[in-house]
Amino acid sequence: MGPEREVEDLQHDEPSNMNDGIQELLHDALGEGPNEEAKMFFNLIEEGQQELYPGCKKTSRLTFTIHLYIYKCDHKLPDVAIAGLLEFFKEILPDDTILPTSMHKAKKVLKLLGSDYKKIDACPNDCMLYWAEHANAISCHVCGTLRWKLKESDQNDNSNEKPVVFHLKF
Repeated sequence: MGPEREVEDLQHDEPSNMNDGIQELLHDALGEGPNEEAKMFFNLIEEGQQELYPGCKKTSRLTFTIHLYIYKCDHKLPDVAIAGLLEFFKEILPDDTILPTSMHKAKKVLKLLGSDYKKIDACPNDCMLYWAEHANAISCHVCGTLRWKLKESDQNDNSNEKPVVFHLKF
């Protein structure tokens, strides 16, 4: 019997159970079950396969969340603006649409993808970033502008007290 016949025979045979023992192997490798990080990863995969609403073949729940976050960042929208958009989407999309309930929850999903971010202060005149060796500076090393605005204390106009500067700790 030639190689072509062997391939043909395999195609017509009953499907083999190639997953025999996989559950036992996973149980042996992972112990009682997957750790929290693995559970989050599996949840993320599941979310990536969920339709945004039944019959929606163009976008998964995860893809929608990613696009929403990119839109937020590109247009520098605050979380409250995204919350308004989500409410609007809930009104116009089918009732069984699975949308994030808030930008905070959407960010938690995105953090699992490694798209977490850290805010970095910048000079009000856009001269520099308060980053690396300048992370703890209180004024711009280019133009000398203070990192934070001065806030006058609640005082009488006749008082000779100086304004108070509040410094944020890192």
